[in-house]
Amino acid sequence: MIAFYYGLTGFACVIYYRRELTKSVSNFVFMGVLPLLGGVILTWALVKSSIDLSDPENSESGDSWLGLGPPLVIAIGFAIMGVVLMLLQQATAPAFFRRKAEVVDPEVAAGRATVEDALVVED
Repeated sequence: MIAFYYGLTGFACVIYYRRELTKSVSNFVFMGVLPLLGGVILTWALVKSSIDLSDPENSESGDSWLGLGPPLVIAIGFAIMGVVLMLLQQATAPAFFRRKAEVVDPEVAAGRATVEDALVVED
């Protein structure tokens, strides 16, 4: 579950900062290459772990649930429960999924300005 979440976070970082990637080599490396590499490595770890956990022989007890190892069945169950809860939340409070994220001023993110400078409104 952790590999899934952090893998998605790595891919989301690249997508979110896609307009900033070509502004400098530093942005390209730290907002593009490294998060993408982390996402790929964690996705590989998730797939490898799922393959290993699918074999009941690899579980502590050696038991089989639905033809799979118990840890994988439990993980799949929690993932399904998470999707169901997310859909319930979306049905009961849809505004949560439509709110706009606050965006950091690119000058502050690059270290060329402070937060106080960014908050000054020019007349």
